[in-house]
Amino acid sequence: MQDVEKLIDAIGTVTPDSKEALRAARTAYENLPEDQKELVGNYEKLVKAEAAYLALADAVEKLIDAIGFVTLDSKEAIEAARTAYDALNDELKAMVSNYETLQKAEQAYALLTETEDLMEQAKAAQEAAEAAQAAAEAAQAAAEAAQQAAQEAASSAAEDKAAAEAAQAQAEAAQAKAEAAQAKGKTVKRAQRYCPSRHFLRTSPEA
Repeated sequence: MQDVEKLIDAIGTVTPDSKEALRAARTAYENLPEDQKELVGNYEKLVKAEAAYLALADAVEKLIDAIGFVTLDSKEAIEAARTAYDALNDELKAMVSNYETLQKAEQAYALLTETEDLMEQAKAAQEAAEAAQAAAEAAQAAAEAAQQAAQEAASSAAEDKAAAEAAQAQAEAAQAKAEAAQAKGKTVKRAQRYCPSRHFLRTSPEA
């Protein structure tokens, strides 16, 4: 009897690892004669420990039920249920009746996050495309402005060239006139040098 009481006291705080201690205490108690069972002073402690052990599976079921409808905000609830389930031993895991619900919730959340990632990638790609389009339009506008400036510069250069050619032509014409006038002046001087004066021509017959 005292050995049974010691086994019950040895259970301590109930965890998933308490299975063997609970089984040892329960087996020892059941092996007692009926008249000695009534003398086990801490038997109620064994009963409560067994109930607490089974409640570990119930607690996990409640965590799974608490997940509810899966959204992108369900991460913490799903992780809490998964952590609690994984902490159970195989015996307690088999007692979790809604484990499939946890699996489906995990799959749904994974799909949601994957879809969210794809949407973010698509959004980023769209923004990049819009930025590229804006850059292309800006480059096109700059190219058109440069083309217009080049055309204006070419037109101005053509006008300057035409003005320069006209001035050159005028200068050449003036030069030609100057040369013609100079040649004419030389001819007159030459004629004056070799011909008698008008006065001499008029008085020569009277003499």
